Amino acid sequence: MNIKVNNSPNQQVTAVISHYIRPGRESGYEAWLEGISQVARQFEGHNGVTILRPQPGLRAEYVIILRFNNYHNLWRCASAKQRGIKLKRKKLINSYYFNRQKLK
Repeated sequence: MNIKVNNSPNQQVTAVISHYIRPGRESGYEAWLEGISQVARQFEGHNGVTILRPQPGLRAEYVIILRFNNYHNLWRCASAKQRGIKLKRKKLINSYYFNRQKLK
């Protein structure tokens, strides 16, 4: 087997993340997913995010594909998400309810 190793600091990288969501929890996950996707887009080097939603009979999980211009920028984004994920989710949910109440 031949494995090509590229140690270039400017090598584009991709992270593939999959989540299985409990039945009935899809709408909450979708809201979280939208918020996290928006946060990822703000990081330096972000080259795109692709979301593959479950397809009955084909795929049961959500698949998130993050692309960055290099490993360092991907790592910075992922680290920030891990540290702030609960806070960001809480802010997103609070913002949603606040805006929803204002519209009534």
